[in-house]
Amino acid sequence: AGFIAESTNRESVEVFFAGATLVDSLGTPDGAGYVSRIAAEETGRGVRAVIAVTAGAGAYQAELLANPARVEIRVKGGLAARTPSPELRDTRRLRPNTGDGPGRSGDGVETVMIDPGRGGREAGAVGSGGTETKNVTLAFARALSTALQREGFYVFMTRSSDSFVPARRRAEIANLTEADVFVSLECDAWYSGWARGFNVSYYEPAVAPRAEGERVRSRGLPREHGAPTARVADDLLWARTQEDFLAESRVLARSVHRSMAEDLPLQDRGVRRRTLAILSGCSMPAIRVELGFISNGEEESLLTDDRFVRDAARAVARGIVEYRSRTEGRIQ
Repeated sequence: AGFIAESTNRESVEVFFAGATLVDSLGTPDGAGYVSRIAAEETGRGVRAVIAVTAGAGAYQAELLANPARVEIRVKGGLAARTPSPELRDTRRLRPNTGDGPGRSGDGVETVMIDPGRGGREAGAVGSGGTETKNVTLAFARALSTALQREGFYVFMTRSSDSFVPARRRAEIANLTEADVFVSLECDAWYSGWARGFNVSYYEPAVAPRAEGERVRSRGLPREHGAPTARVADDLLWARTQEDFLAESRVLARSVHRSMAEDLPLQDRGVRRRTLAILSGCSMPAIRVELGFISNGEEESLLTDDRFVRDAARAVARGIVEYRSRTEGRIQ
C-alpha cells in the first residue's frame, strides 16, 4: 500500500491511502497518550485518516512495516517530554587533574554491565562455518564475567541466555542496576572474507539534520524519519544521555583497546567514535567491543576457540581494571 502522512497543524496528523477502500474492521477508536482520537473516511480517491493529538505532542513518525503488513504512526511528546533523563543513579564524573592532589573520593568503579550483542530471533551475522554472532557474544560475555569477578567487580549481563532484548531495554537494564561501566560485545562482518581485526568504539553524538530549520518553519508537527529501533541514536527518546559521559567513555575505550592490542593476535583497527544507539541511553561510561570479523574464516575459528575467548576476556578485563585504577580518587 502507498500512503502519504503529513501534519499541517499542531492538532493532527493526516494519513491518506490512495485507491484504498474503508472496511468495518478499521473503526474509529479513542486514543491514548498523545493521541486523542482517530477518525477515517472514504473519499473518491482513497481513504483519509485523521489522528487528533493532544497539546503535548511534538513530533510524529510514519512507516510502512511488514509481518504483519501495517502502517505505524508514532506520535511523540514535545522536546521536554520526549527526552526524559534515564539517569536512575547519581551521576559521577572524572575530576580534572588540577595539580592540587587527588580529587574527593567517590564509590569507585565497582559494577560492570556486560551486553552480549544480538540474541533470540536476532542471530546477527553468520560465518561461513555456520557460527552465529549471538552465540559468540554470549560465550565471550560469560568468560568476561568470570575474569571481572576475579578482579573484584560486581557483574551483571543484559542477557544470560539465547533471548532477544531490544537495544533500548539494554541501556535501561544498565541504568536500573546502577552500573558503573557498560560494555557491549559484538562481532564485525563484511561482504568478503578478507576483512579482519578488532576495534573498540565509544559514542559520538549524531549531527543534527539540515532540514531542522524547515521543521521550525512548519506550522504542523515535525516528521521524524526512521523507526525507534534504527541505528541512528537520535531516534531514541533519550539519545543525549551518553553525551554527559563522553570523556569517561573515551578513557575506558582507550584502556580496553590498549590491553587488547597488547595481548591478542588480531589486526588492530583502533578506537572509533560512532553514533551507536546501544550506547546512547547509558548513564555511565559505555563502550562497544567488536571482537573480530565473523565473516573471516580464520577469525571465525578463533571466535569459537575456548582458549582465545578466555585470553580475549582477560584482555578486556585488564583494560577495565586499568580504567578503574585511573579513576580511583578522581571521581565525584
